[in-house]
Amino acid sequence: MQRYAAAPEDARRIITPAAGVTELREAEEALKSMQTELTSALRQKERLAQLGSAVSKISHDLRNILTSAQLFTDRIEMSEDPLVARLAPKLGELHFPCCASMRKHAGFWQSRRAKPDIVCRCARANRCGCD
Repeated sequence: MQRYAAAPEDARRIITPAAGVTELREAEEALKSMQTELTSALRQKERLAQLGSAVSKISHDLRNILTSAQLFTDRIEMSEDPLVARLAPKLGELHFPCCASMRKHAGFWQSRRAKPDIVCRCARANRCGCD
């Protein structure tokens, strides 16, 4: 038991029932079952932590991409070229669903922390749902 307690995430340290006495054998089998469940739970916890880290990194990257796209859109909306001025709102509209989706999902992942700090700076905030 002490060997397992030193590293419960190591499945190789789970007890192997070997007692000849029935009561001891049953106790060892129960201990093996508990150790197996604990090791599995620890593995799952580690995988969830890794998943959370990956989601956080993806969220950060996506937020950076959206910010760059918004800055680019704001810049071209100020263009005096009639073709660019006509196409700029369409480019901006592509940003709206993504911004709203980011806000929704960031709120889910950060529900136990402070509110997400995603801010949509688009001129049409009421249409994209980011306000």
